[in-house]
Amino acid sequence: MTDAVAGTDRALRYAGAPRPPPAAQAVIAMENCVLVDELRAHTDEIAGWNHELEACVAAQLAEIERTGKLRRFLGPQLADLIVA
Repeated sequence: MTDAVAGTDRALRYAGAPRPPPAAQAVIAMENCVLVDELRAHTDEIAGWNHELEACVAAQLAEIERTGKLRRFLGPQLADLIVA
C-alpha cells in the first residue's frame, strides 16, 4: 500500500466514512487520470500564453529603449514628433 493510499484510508476511517468498493476506486482512479491530463493540457496552454506575453513585453521594451536613444540623440520634442 502506497503512502497516499494509506493516508486516504486513515482519513476515511477517521471521518467514519466507509471505504469505497474496488470498482468505485477504479472509477475514481480513471477520473483522476482524466483530470490530470486536462490539467497538463491547461498547463501547456498557459505556458504558451506566457511565452507570447514574454515576446510582447520584449518587443515593447526594445521599442522603449529605441525611443529613449532617439530622444537622447535628437532631443525629446523632435523624437516625440518622429515616434508619433
